[in-house]
Amino acid sequence: MLPHQFQRLIETLHTRLSAIQEAFDNSTDTRAENQAADQEEKQNAVGALRSISNDIQASSKQAQTDNKQASGQQGRLIRLQRWLVIWAALAFFAAFGYAAVAAWQGCLMHRTYGEIQKQTREARKSAYAACLNAQASQATFLQIERSAGDSHAIAVASVQQATATIKSERADLVMYTRVPKDGEYISKKPAIPNSTDQLGIPITLKNEGKSIASNFTLGVRAVLLENGDQFVIRNTPVIFHGSLAPGSQLPGPADPDSQYKPIAMLVPVDDVYGMPVPYTSPSTWRFLAGNAEIMVYGILEYGDDWGHYKTTFCIPQFIMSPGTSRPPSTYNEIVCSSYHQDESEYTNLPKIQPPKPLDTRNIKLINCEVPQDEPEN
Repeated sequence: MLPHQFQRLIETLHTRLSAIQEAFDNSTDTRAENQAADQEEKQNAVGALRSISNDIQASSKQAQTDNKQASGQQGRLIRLQRWLVIWAALAFFAAFGYAAVAAWQGCLMHRTYGEIQKQTREARKSAYAACLNAQASQATFLQIERSAGDSHAIAVASVQQATATIKSERADLVMYTRVPKDGEYISKKPAIPNSTDQLGIPITLKNEGKSIASNFTLGVRAVLLENGDQFVIRNTPVIFHGSLAPGSQLPGPADPDSQYKPIAMLVPVDDVYGMPVPYTSPSTWRFLAGNAEIMVYGILEYGDDWGHYKTTFCIPQFIMSPGTSRPPSTYNEIVCSSYHQDESEYTNLPKIQPPKPLDTRNIKLINCEVPQDEPEN
């Protein structure tokens, strides 16, 4: 079959030839006149025929080229189909092999899973047994801790009892003061110029404990305060030191069968300016009449086998005549009472920490769950 374009050219040629023939028949009379035109038309026809011939040749070559390309494409398609068939066959065999391997692996995994199930059941049983052991251990531990707490409480009670016993056996120095009797004063010292008899407050130091009070030191001062005087605490010089056995005192008690009397321990009395108060001065008479008071204060330190003891003290000393009264507490007496302090330290007492109660709220009790058997696959 000719190409469509070739058919169009032939139809065009027939159409023009028919037109020429019809023009030739109808123009016999005018042939001479139109000979030039006919010649030109013939030349155009020849050119058209040549153009048609060239077009037919080009179309034929194009058709051959298209046939060759179609044949090449068909060959490539055939080769591609062959390779597709080969690859499909290879894929089929690969899938078959993979299916065989997967089946083998599935069988192996099923066996492995069954073994894991057995091991899991055994592990659960072992864990349950271990949980029961831990539960029993926890109960034993709580019982032991309660017993330990009870034992510790007993030990604490024993230590507290021993401490109370030791404290009752310690040395206990106590100082007492009193109003001087007639003729009790500190005599003047002739070697000191302008020395005079000085007012003094008698004191007694007694060991009321059950151990020896060793190496005691007593620093004490006495100050006479009249109306309008303000009490000021000053440093106290050490005027007595020594040791006292249990139940002994300084000065010792008077012996009624002896003609000798113990020498009184007198604390020199000064005024608010630190000057000695003469025994025969108006201030002394006002004190003896109940119109003045004396503050006796100081520091007492001593030790025994159980510790070291230090006490600061202040004792107001005054005289009340019959029918007189005093205010509840004067300013100077409040200052005096605030000076009291006890800095005793028991260095050799047994020490133990008080027991801590067992708090079971913070202890998580162990609960064990019975393992459930699973069906084997």
